[in-house]
Amino acid sequence: MNKRFICTLSSKVLPSSRESYFRRIKAFILFIQNQHKNIDDITETDVQQYILHLKKEKMLSAGTINNYISGVNFSIPLS
Repeated sequence: MNKRFICTLSSKVLPSSRESYFRRIKAFILFIQNQHKNIDDITETDVQQYILHLKKEKMLSAGTINNYISGVNFSIPLS
């Protein structure tokens, strides 16, 4: 995971929010691994596929999806 992200979470975010970010990033990483992709090789298309997964399969609201994606965009650089 991105060192900048971990440092920012450690110093500026409440522990409960930090845990939430970590859970959501972990969910994204598991999604990518289930697609048989390396986390270092993800693209914008992978993030778009994840958004569709959250919407269609998990049936999450737009606000919840935005929370998931915010952590992903901040912490994982896209190729």
